[in-house]
Amino acid sequence: MEFGNLSDLNFTPQSGAILGKRSRAKDGKIDRILGKGKRFAPGFKRMVRGDHEGILQLPYLRHDLEALRRILNALDRDPLHAGAAGLIKMFKGDPGNNGYDSILCPVARQVRSLDLQTGAVRYFYPEVRGQLSLVTIIMGFAESLDALEIKLAEARSSMDQIAKVVTKAGRGLVAFGAFEPDLRSECELNERRDLAKAKAELGWDVDDAGGWVLSGHFLVRAVDLKFLAKIFRKQFPSHGWPRVQFKHLDKTQAVSEAVFNTLNYIMKRNPAFELIAESAPLTLPRSPFSRKLRTTFVGPQIRNANSQTCIDKDHATRQLAIFLHSMGFDKMTYSVETAHAQRWYTRLEELMFIEEEWWENLHGYWEPPHAVEIHRDLNPSLPKLRRRSRRLTAKSADIPAPELGYIAGVPVLRIAR
Repeated sequence: MEFGNLSDLNFTPQSGAILGKRSRAKDGKIDRILGKGKRFAPGFKRMVRGDHEGILQLPYLRHDLEALRRILNALDRDPLHAGAAGLIKMFKGDPGNNGYDSILCPVARQVRSLDLQTGAVRYFYPEVRGQLSLVTIIMGFAESLDALEIKLAEARSSMDQIAKVVTKAGRGLVAFGAFEPDLRSECELNERRDLAKAKAELGWDVDDAGGWVLSGHFLVRAVDLKFLAKIFRKQFPSHGWPRVQFKHLDKTQAVSEAVFNTLNYIMKRNPAFELIAESAPLTLPRSPFSRKLRTTFVGPQIRNANSQTCIDKDHATRQLAIFLHSMGFDKMTYSVETAHAQRWYTRLEELMFIEEEWWENLHGYWEPPHAVEIHRDLNPSLPKLRRRSRRLTAKSADIPAPELGYIAGVPVLRIAR
């Protein structure tokens, strides 16, 4: 049987999009970036060309590989740069099954994305689309990478606090995404309306070196998004500017496709690598950023006869790459499924409720002041299972099929978890 066009093989819009991305990835551009030389290890090239973990379907793969190539070039030009030797050694060797053990590796980011997407299957599906949202938050400002590490810790603590408040209110929350430090010039911080208001209201100490604006991008599910938005805005207050934004998933896409596309965007390389590469001339202080951008990457230092008055593109690239690698996935990404969320009924259970017309078991059936959320409860005469908030992982989707049982003659669905 012959097909006149590859699109004849598509069964869904999502499969068609994936096929298109893979076809474009194989048009020679990816091969040209990987090259025939020794810049990328042979094992890494085989992994990418072999579409390991669906890597070729990523819309940002070409730019991600270009950024990694610039990082490796910058590292090789000064192997004595503090922290460079370990990265050089790792990337010269072949990667493991999950890519290199670094957030700088596109394959490793893809594996982490797939892990989150698998876990999200438990919570993100068409019947609860109205409970799903993308949340974007401006979290803070850091004048240097050293200060940025502190801001990352504060941002993570704030997200943990939100999960605790939601739990205390007897509600569930699932959230996963990443923190993104954006390099901003003094001009942007003064002239871009939202950043200028953030600077003024939050008391950011910005000099002509600019700095890092830390944002967070998270996919969330909550039965009552309005209630959740109030908690987020209380944790990250603002007046007259959108510090916290809730945006529904694209209605033109299936839920699984929207999660896939959004998470790929969230997990792409840091855009500062492009800003560094596009700066001119080679020394950053005369670039469009600022004459004093050295402070943004290196931090304030005591001047002496041997101290540099400027840094070049390679130095800035190395400094940022080493910083992101040291932070890793643990500090640059975030996920949580709270205790109450773990007690939500699964999609299969909810479909069974609909079929049996057990409407009282569905979220939102009872209006306030009654229960808004419905949680799975076992026999009331038995102690409830103790659950704790935990990270969202692929194991979050490993739930046995529910079984129909009876308590005092009343039909109930039980699940061993």
